[in-house]
Amino acid sequence: MKSETTLKNLSPEATLNQIISADEDTPQLLQSIGLNPNVDTEKTLRQVCFEKQWNEAELLNWIKKNRSSNTAIQNNGSKQKKKLPDFTSITEITEYLTSESLSTVSDLSSQIQNNYKRVSQVHGIQYPWLKEAEWHVFQLINTLSFYKKFETETFYPLAGELQKQKERMLDGNVQNLKRSMDVVKEDHKQMKKSLQRIKKMSGDFHFDESACSTLRILCNRLQSLHRTLSDHLKIEQEKLLPKIETKLENS
Repeated sequence: MKSETTLKNLSPEATLNQIISADEDTPQLLQSIGLNPNVDTEKTLRQVCFEKQWNEAELLNWIKKNRSSNTAIQNNGSKQKKKLPDFTSITEITEYLTSESLSTVSDLSSQIQNNYKRVSQVHGIQYPWLKEAEWHVFQLINTLSFYKKFETETFYPLAGELQKQKERMLDGNVQNLKRSMDVVKEDHKQMKKSLQRIKKMSGDFHFDESACSTLRILCNRLQSLHRTLSDHLKIEQEKLLPKIETKLENS
């Protein structure tokens, strides 16, 4: 039986077969950084990393941190996505977005911010896009920090109040909610532009066969951020905002 503690306790001396057996999402994680989990299954992670000149400690820590993640993306762009629930209310949507996508976006942003400059300094000559995209990446991360705070502390509470109101919502709060929606829509435009720009600069977060594990993990995190944030914006545009607008019209 697979267990969470099994993967936590694995060391670089574990074979690929043991790592794969520890968690059902591990093969997809390995594929996402260009490692074929079906090859050399009896080799230890230490052996594989030595042959590829990868950082074994960083790779194992990344695998453990991302186990059972629904944001693991393969290098060919495919992804196993968790099925979205059938949202019936505004509150259901905001609670889902807060616990799922916003928390994931926050984690990925922090990881990218902590490692991007180091990776760029080491690999910027071989991969010029790292230097070219750096300003845009950090601008997006900075925007996301304010965006999360605005949504969780202002926009979502106002939307939740609208959902709970049995009678007409106070006019002042209605106006605040409408202004908040305008802010969110404008932020959507800016973030989409940033995501598209970074994706284009990086060649769709591409790395070649000689890339080290550090660069591969950074590319995976950038791609995961792109996908998770894009999904977040899509849910807001197609589910949340229309529900709010309909309820405002009918109140």
